Amino acid sequence: MSRRVATLVTGERTRAQVREASRAERHRAAEMRREQRERDRQLKAAQKAIWAGDYLPPEGEAGPRMGRSLVPAHARAERATTRVLRTQYPFVAEEGLGSAGAYIGWDKLSRTAFCFDPFELYARRIISNPNITVSGAIGSGKSSLMKCLALRSAAFGRKTFVPGDVKGEWTPVVKAAGGAVISIGGADGAKLNPLDEGRRPERDLDGKVVTDELWARTVQRQRHSLLGALTSALLGRPLDQDDHTALDTAIDATVKRGGVPLVPTVVEELLAPSLTAGLPLGAATSEQLAAMGRAAGLALQRITRTGDLAGMFDGPSTVRFDPAAPMMSVDLRNIPQGSEALPLLMTCTGSWMESALRGADLGQRYMIYEEAHRLMPLPGLLDRMRDQFKLTRAWGTANVIVIHRLSDLDAVGAAGSRERAVAEGLLADTSTRVVYRQESDQLEAARRTLGMSEAAVRAVSHLIVGSGLWMVGKRTFLVGHQRTRWEAQVTDTDAGMGAGA
Repeated sequence: MSRRVATLVTGERTRAQVREASRAERHRAAEMRREQRERDRQLKAAQKAIWAGDYLPPEGEAGPRMGRSLVPAHARAERATTRVLRTQYPFVAEEGLGSAGAYIGWDKLSRTAFCFDPFELYARRIISNPNITVSGAIGSGKSSLMKCLALRSAAFGRKTFVPGDVKGEWTPVVKAAGGAVISIGGADGAKLNPLDEGRRPERDLDGKVVTDELWARTVQRQRHSLLGALTSALLGRPLDQDDHTALDTAIDATVKRGGVPLVPTVVEELLAPSLTAGLPLGAATSEQLAAMGRAAGLALQRITRTGDLAGMFDGPSTVRFDPAAPMMSVDLRNIPQGSEALPLLMTCTGSWMESALRGADLGQRYMIYEEAHRLMPLPGLLDRMRDQFKLTRAWGTANVIVIHRLSDLDAVGAAGSRERAVAEGLLADTSTRVVYRQESDQLEAARRTLGMSEAAVRAVSHLIVGSGLWMVGKRTFLVGHQRTRWEAQVTDTDAGMGAGA
């Protein structure tokens, strides 16, 4: 009787062996699933523990060496090698604006060099326009900043023009740069004719050739804008339709009389119309036209025959404007700073200089309006400046407004008024805002006007001389301005007190 013998061939398994291997495989799979569930449970518990505490405040935890708080200017600097620092908060350091442009000083937060060129930043679309607002208390260093920016930018081919140097502080700077200074109100009796045509560009803002007819209309608008702003400021009210009609007719008649149009001639046409340009619609007789222009004529007469400005704008220009000069200023220090006519003088010199710089073929330049807060209470003058700002990008001009207090905007008018809107719109047309130290009573105005955070407001209140908060587009930097010895001597506006400003 034969017996069944189990196979001895290597690699083949019995049914019992297959069943045992399957049970072991299922056991291992179940064990792996249990381990995975345990790992998932531990991960969720760890994540829950991380977020169980209080969230970090937006400005970071307070305390020394936390590495997240806004560092005040007086904080003690910590030094370490890059090998150590590269592992600590590697994403906190600001990359800066790059090295293009004039060197300003140190970024106090990243400890790197801070360079600035509004034209370069506009080309890179970091800012929407090259205009700048600089504000700060007296003696905080804002004036020295602008003078050094002008001097250093000359190396990049940027020209600088100051139409109203009220204190004469720009005179040594302009002369040091090889520029020209025009002094008004001094012993030499220099005169400026604010009705000068100015420079005729080859093409207009739309790129069209400037014809004789187009040029005549442009000059007409320029003259009416200036005289209208001056008249409104002198009358203390907006111009009505009679004022506008009489003023337009007087300007036309002055031009048709031949020769160089002068303000005294316009005054004559307002008070005693010659009818050289005929009667406008709405005026039946010369007497009626004279009645319409009487208020404007008497107001403008104050800047030609009486008042602080008599003798400055009543004749042809005796000085020549040189647009090729690297720097140029109009020195107004001979005019009493408390004079009510000073804003009018600043407007006349500004209009005269702006008309001489008309066009985009003169290179990129700065127009620095020092003591711009003097114009704030006069809406008519602000209107004219606002219109000038609209030409910034077309003409390659960076307009710079220098003021002491942001609360000066409150003097323009009540919140919601048209006058207030014009002033705030002027500030809105500046993509770069530099805020130097503000007095305690100005902090709320700075926060409200510029939309500053609480951390930025606290930083501004403790800034030392020469340090400023730069808001460039949507980015903010804390910068310490640095000067060479030579620059300090040339730009020092506080020499009489024995300290730089």
